[in-house]
Amino acid sequence: MSAVKRTLMKLVDFLKNHQITSMFSSLNPSGGPHEGSAVAISSLIDAWILLRDLESDKERVRGLYVLKARGMAHSNQVREFLLSNKGVTLCDVYVGASGSVVTGTARVRGIAEDLALAGRLHDESEMRQIGLEKKRAELETDIAAMRAAHAAEAAAVWASFGGTVTKPRQPENQSSNPRSGRTVKTKAPPAKGAR
Repeated sequence: MSAVKRTLMKLVDFLKNHQITSMFSSLNPSGGPHEGSAVAISSLIDAWILLRDLESDKERVRGLYVLKARGMAHSNQVREFLLSNKGVTLCDVYVGASGSVVTGTARVRGIAEDLALAGRLHDESEMRQIGLEKKRAELETDIAAMRAAHAAEAAAVWASFGGTVTKPRQPENQSSNPRSGRTVKTKAPPAKGAR
């Protein structure tokens, strides 16, 4: 065991015993193994966050993922992050049509396409709603015309019997019983203009 590894192990053990949160960083050469540390003390570390360059769609972007987090639930997705004058920004995970996480310009393009599709679906939904409202208005107009025709026909029948018709009498509390055996004579309403 090297002296560096022994010293780091003692330091990590001391910090854990005194409940001191610490952060260690390790720069791995490009193309080398990402899931190991140069001094092999990864087994002592509770949480390991890996930063790496990702190449997709002919561009390089920065990715971040949690390699391990002992004793706590964590995501296993690679998240793109941006460095700007506002600091570090984690981008939302965007899953493309192929089912894989999409980053960089492809992510921006995919989000724009999704927004355009949502706009088209919203417009189509509104047009269907307008069509349904128009059909409902037409139906209500047809129903009103049928009711007016029915009323005119009923008035004509009423007048053809000389204004007197016998109708079945319906009890007050049982208005839905049309087969009451009793009838009552009623008079036709006065004709227009007559007093």
